[in-house]
Amino acid sequence: MLFMLVTAVFNMSVQDDPVSAFADKVADARVRLEYSYLADDGGMKLSGKGIATVQDDCYHVSGDGFEIWCDGESVYTVDPAAMEAVIESVSSYEGQGFVANPVSIVRNIANEFSWTPQATDAYFQGCLTERYDLEPTDTSSGVGMLVLYFRPDDSSLYGVEVYTDSAKVTFTLSEVEFLAEGDMSEFNPPAFGQEYIVTDLR
Repeated sequence: MLFMLVTAVFNMSVQDDPVSAFADKVADARVRLEYSYLADDGGMKLSGKGIATVQDDCYHVSGDGFEIWCDGESVYTVDPAAMEAVIESVSSYEGQGFVANPVSIVRNIANEFSWTPQATDAYFQGCLTERYDLEPTDTSSGVGMLVLYFRPDDSSLYGVEVYTDSAKVTFTLSEVEFLAEGDMSEFNPPAFGQEYIVTDLR
């Protein structure tokens, strides 16, 4: 009876843990996020907003005048206004973790972080939320701590704070959608016309 009780409590804590639920959803979905952010390195603050779509190791980010595509092998950073594009190999970002690819955190929460399933009440952007502090399993990932804020009414992810060695980046999520995995062509950049200056660093 004691064993059954302990097992039930453990299963309840896992099921009620929105971090685990979020990680499970991300594993088998295409995730679309609308966000705003504020980066503070102690001396200068940068803010912006954008939309990111992530599936497997591929992503597409649009915001702040830039478009970034990753097809799993190459990263294409495009400035449509200046008609410039830079192409880099994904392998050139190895070892740089979140700093090189911020949206990778969406895919890697379950594998690269550890946390306790108990939340603490905290205010984020003036709203009462459930806060979870996540510790990286690899200190070379570029992240010192990851803090997730979930809405208590529906356990949806509302905010993210990322602490690196030199900065704090705060993301406020206005929308998070879990979509069925689909055509990967969304993660391929459009063809660049002759008017584009293309720098290929692969």
